[in-house]
Parts: sequence; structure tokens; C-alpha cells
Amino acid sequence: MQAHNFLAELLERAVASLEASYDCSLAGLIPSTCFDSVNVPGISLSKYIDRIHQYSNCSESCYILAFIYIDRLLQNNPNFMLTKKSVHRLVLTSMVLAIKYLDDLYPCTCLLYTSPSPRDRTRSRMPSSA
Repeated sequence: MQAHNFLAELLERAVASLEASYDCSLAGLIPSTCFDSVNVPGISLSKYIDRIHQYSNCSESCYILAFIYIDRLLQNNPNFMLTKKSVHRLVLTSMVLAIKYLDDLYPCTCLLYTSPSPRDRTRSRMPSSA
């Protein structure tokens, strides 16, 4: 099984079990987060992750890291509700972070501008604006 299919299956199961365990009488009291959409997206989670896989060209490791990010979010924020309204945006955010961390082609490995060194008091290393 490929990692993106594995991620989709794990998250679909998690959402189904978590939504079944939520108290329906408190549905109106569940706090919304920045990941919640107004309506449930019209695309299934597995098709959504397939599209990310098709167009992102990222390594399989990114899907595993994305799942780790989501798992840590849920462990560190027990009040966070993983629902059908939030899982798509959460997957996209975690995938972008994973891709930036693992597959980014242009990591910043040096400082472009540095402050003047104490031994170089006469000149600034900053480019002049003139």
C-alpha cells in the first residue's frame, strides 16, 4: 500500500470513529477552528489526498510526516475536534509543512545579510540602498 493511500485510510477511520464518539447534543457547542469549513467538502478525503499526490510530486515520506503532524496536534490539543469539516484543510496544511521540511529544493542554509562584525567596524556588510 502506498503512503498516500495509507494516510487517507487512517484519517477516514479516525474521523469516522471520532465523530461517532462526539456527543451529538453538544454539536452546536463544538468550538470552530481555523481548519473548519462551513460545509463538508464535496470531495472525499481519499480523492483529495490522491489529487495532492498527483500534483505535488512529493516523496512518500511526506505523507508519513503529515500524519505525524496531525497526530501530534490531536495529542497536544485534546479539545481539537477532527471532523469532516476540518480534516481536508488539516491534511493540506500538514502536507505543505511536510513537503517544505523534507522535499523543498531551496532550503535556506546561509544568511544573506549579516550584521557588521566587531573586527570590521569601518564597513557594513549590508548592501547600500543608494
